[in-house]
Amino acid sequence: MTSTVSWIRHRDIHILTVGAYTYTSDQRFQAIHHRSHSDQWTLHIKWAQKRDAGIYECQVSTQPVRSIFVTLNVVDDKPPPSDNDDSLLDMMIRDGDFTKVPSASISGGPDIHVNEGSTINLTCIVKFSPEPPSYIFWYHYDEVISYDSVRGGVSVVTEKGDVTVSYLLIQDAVQADSGKYTCNPSNADLSSVVVHVLNVLYTLEELENHHDSDTSSKSSQLLNAIIKSEFVISLNVAGELFSLNLPFCKVLQKVNCDLYEACEHIENISKILMKKRENANEEFSILLNKSKNMLESVNNEIAIPRINSRQTKRINIKTNVPEEYFRISIYIPLLDDFIQQPNERFNNKKELITSLQNVIPKFCVNKKYKDIKPCVDFYIGNSNSLAIEAEFSL
Repeated sequence: MTSTVSWIRHRDIHILTVGAYTYTSDQRFQAIHHRSHSDQWTLHIKWAQKRDAGIYECQVSTQPVRSIFVTLNVVDDKPPPSDNDDSLLDMMIRDGDFTKVPSASISGGPDIHVNEGSTINLTCIVKFSPEPPSYIFWYHYDEVISYDSVRGGVSVVTEKGDVTVSYLLIQDAVQADSGKYTCNPSNADLSSVVVHVLNVLYTLEELENHHDSDTSSKSSQLLNAIIKSEFVISLNVAGELFSLNLPFCKVLQKVNCDLYEACEHIENISKILMKKRENANEEFSILLNKSKNMLESVNNEIAIPRINSRQTKRINIKTNVPEEYFRISIYIPLLDDFIQQPNERFNNKKELITSLQNVIPKFCVNKKYKDIKPCVDFYIGNSNSLAIEAEFSL
């Protein structure tokens, strides 16, 4: 029977690899089997960090089990990022050299404010590098962010290309998540922002007692507005609908945007939205329960606004049932608008968009003139269509 080789990290008794399979979400770890030496296995750790130091066990599944223990020491030859460090880009600008050099920037800086309980989404963009960075480390203050920490809810998504983008996502933000965050690519200067995690209700309650009467009054008005049923329900409905559009938005933001892929996303989103529209009662009931829980946490409850038939600017739905009232006044109108807008902007122009994309050299080499004719008819008309057809054929 063939024995299996496993690697175990003793710091947290975590099985890293079993045979050629990796059992950790940290993609830096990999077991390599040297075919020329059938009994030789190596644990490969890319871009070693200080937290990787410690004891590792190589375990062979013989009877009895055989183990070899290895102590890894990591020497940090690169100091952690400091506020006082001059960046390469800063030095070149100061010296008058504006040549484009690899640089990183975090969108939305230098200060980013998020609500407590929401998701921190930091986007680091690396430009002007001759090749994509081998790695991108994220720091919180001067500590490398660990994706398998006890805190949980931390993930990184990196899209490599001519412009490399790394997304740091931290779910359920708390006060301890506030502070300085740094994006540190392997081949570019670092970039930092300061994240402020705020408890909006607590802040507004404090400002209600502000010595400035105008500040106190406006804080009180805002506080009363955001704990009303209409606001909380609208927030949850909009949050769900916008989350469905996230993949589509990312496609449109790509450097090499694929319009046909965007249209396919719209079709898929439309199908999901139409299904929600057909099951509006059940779908809204879930969102209403979520809104109830949020309001209960601030000692409030779902309530219908005062109805007055003389107020023509207000939606006066004749019902005493809160779920029915808010489904008709908020959920269905927003849902219908989300269904209608993308269809008007994209789906009825799919043929034109597809035709326009076929003009791009990498697509047109395998296309015929009929594949770009809708684009020609829309932008040029029939006056020069024969000349364009002849030129396309060449």
